[in-house]
Amino acid sequence: MAFTRIVRTISTLLAICFLAGCQDDYTNYKVDSAVLQKYLQSYLSEARERGVILDPKTTGLILSFGDCEGSAAGTTFYENPIRIVIDKSYWDNCSNYADGDYLHEEVLFHELTHALLYRGHDNSILPDGEWKSIMRGGTLPKGRINNISFRGMRRNYYVDELFHASTPPPTWSLPSPVSAPPDISLLPTINDDFLSGLYNPLHYYIRPYYSQSRASVYDQALVYENAESSTNFYFHLLDIGISTEQDFYFTTQFTLKNVGPDHGTVGLTFGDIDDGSLLSIRMSQDRQFHIYDNRERFASVYLPCESAPFSGEVTSLGIRRTRDRIDYYINSQCIFTDSITHPIGNKGNFFALILPARADTHIQNVQLLTQKKGELRRVSSPKVHNLYPVHHHAQKRDTTD
Repeated sequence: MAFTRIVRTISTLLAICFLAGCQDDYTNYKVDSAVLQKYLQSYLSEARERGVILDPKTTGLILSFGDCEGSAAGTTFYENPIRIVIDKSYWDNCSNYADGDYLHEEVLFHELTHALLYRGHDNSILPDGEWKSIMRGGTLPKGRINNISFRGMRRNYYVDELFHASTPPPTWSLPSPVSAPPDISLLPTINDDFLSGLYNPLHYYIRPYYSQSRASVYDQALVYENAESSTNFYFHLLDIGISTEQDFYFTTQFTLKNVGPDHGTVGLTFGDIDDGSLLSIRMSQDRQFHIYDNRERFASVYLPCESAPFSGEVTSLGIRRTRDRIDYYINSQCIFTDSITHPIGNKGNFFALILPARADTHIQNVQLLTQKKGELRRVSSPKVHNLYPVHHHAQKRDTTD
């Protein structure tokens, strides 16, 4: 089961409509909502701070809520005066998420940049494969979706880029060196090494459980065989007494074998599973890496890596939290950094490996370092639903179904 919140992605329709009968001068100005006026004033203020002076009261602007065609969250019409329509259902849906203000700001800033700066879509990418601008749109390359992490440490760059398209790539998008060792103040809460045989079998639980999957320890690895056609699984480090709100470093090393053509994703996740507040890093079969943020909305960052590890190759993934900063690692390389702008649930104590469908995952080690060492507490089945202990002595199947 994928714990994913789906929000309509921002796909802007830029329509050029020079209609007969329009006025000859740009004098019309109307904003039909106090909330839209608030975001408009914020946009004009951000422009002034960057040396760009805009006066829509003089040049003309009609800004309103309405119904946009298709999946468009906003539409700009180059009429006289210029008119922007923000899709009301999209706007209201954004309010259901913790980062709703950022989502509102992003769609309106996108449309205002079309309308007041006459910028078109820009589907360029940064050095690490992320979108260069929140002005991406139209027909996206390679089937990509257009979500962007537009908040925290990233927002300032994306706003700079709106008013100055030549803004250089931010430091967080540049290639980074191999990661330094985790903070020595962190304590080993989980430190299981199946290669050496040093592990605690009580640490691992499958969520959910299906008859076509099984786990066992053999050949110096914790092996999870999943013959399900399209379902990802979670190896859950159950109730270890550690909150995801503290600093931590969570890492694993694994190899995929017997990979089917339609397997799911493999990765790491943490957060509060009961309310779907999860962050994760995943590797998909198209040899791309994705960052998912389910606390606030579905958000994915495509990180194309032609030499990405795949079937039969040893891969390590890691997540490090340092106060309000999250770093994601692949083979000890930091490939994505983001800000935490909201708490990750009140009961965030879920750390898990995401295991793919139609593949055998051979896990060599799992490590969780934290500020405060927790204690493994067994939880009775009535309190924790759909959690089943791993059967370490299950017989290995000859093939994957």
